[in-house]
Amino acid sequence: MNDSSKDAIAKSMLVVNALTSAGFAFVGLVAEPGNIAALYSLARIVPIAAVVIAAVAMRARLVTLGVLLAIIQGCDALVGLAQHDAMKAIGPLVFAIATAFAVRRLRRTSPG
Repeated sequence: MNDSSKDAIAKSMLVVNALTSAGFAFVGLVAEPGNIAALYSLARIVPIAAVVIAAVAMRARLVTLGVLLAIIQGCDALVGLAQHDAMKAIGPLVFAIATAFAVRRLRRTSPG
């Protein structure tokens, strides 16, 4: 696999991470309309997802955004642990780790 393919996979991971988070926030709001926590979650992740997608489209540096997404997923995993819900902890943890690997890959080719 060449470097551009590896970069494309890393960038795709960031987009999938952001869109998955937005999707879960949206589903939470649909499942419980008016849920303030879901509204805040959606308000937090939609702009981040939009910026990630725009940055990928503009071929901008994505390392900082990737770090942000990994931290958010790590925090989501902590929420799952606090709720004693393995699925709410494992899923975000897997995304956090995958995103961290994507960031590591992107740092090799484009710092910032």
